[in-house]
Amino acid sequence: MKSLCHQLSPLPLFSGFTDDELEQLQSALSLSIAFLKPEEYLLQADDPAPTLGYLLSGRTQVFLTDYWGRRSIINNLQPGDLLGGAAAFLSASSLPVNAVALTACTVLSIDPQPLRQPEAKCAELLNRLQHRIGVVIAQTNLSLIQKLSILSRRSTREKAMAYFSSEALRAGSSTFQIPFSRDELADYLCVNCSALSTELSKLQREGYIQFRRNHFQLLRHDF
Repeated sequence: MKSLCHQLSPLPLFSGFTDDELEQLQSALSLSIAFLKPEEYLLQADDPAPTLGYLLSGRTQVFLTDYWGRRSIINNLQPGDLLGGAAAFLSASSLPVNAVALTACTVLSIDPQPLRQPEAKCAELLNRLQHRIGVVIAQTNLSLIQKLSILSRRSTREKAMAYFSSEALRAGSSTFQIPFSRDELADYLCVNCSALSTELSKLQREGYIQFRRNHFQLLRHDF
């Protein structure tokens, strides 16, 4: 089995670090790899002092749950995404979000405390890693801004089409696949599932979209 340092070196977050530097980071940040089964939680709301997680393989879903147990999906994460994000990176306080494995996952666990207060002996290494983590967080924030733009639309119909527009642009094609089931898409858009299904059927009848399960195609440019 490869050593942890050899597993880290190909990763974008750690590329360019020497084996000796990776060993120093492993020690300073208490780096370890966790393997999770589908439906196993990586993060639960209000966990004290959450760690920072770097998703190496698999898919996870990050969501909020309100007082009555209603779920609001924030995002589905892919390899290369961070769990805990800016809150775990910048603050030791608990997070109000949950993260659950959708598939079998491999996660690199990072103690964020040394990143917040780098020790002198490896401050330069930690500062380099801080910069790279900051880039990943910035990319995540752009995704959240995009979601806010979608949720700002007034109707279920407008929210759905704004989301499909963003996915088509991401795919670079009018044909694309979304990562959500119908229930999950409703939770992501913060709308009623029955109302969403009704609007999707109307949009298909009116010739704006064509879909089968989670495969969609945009057909018109005049919405």
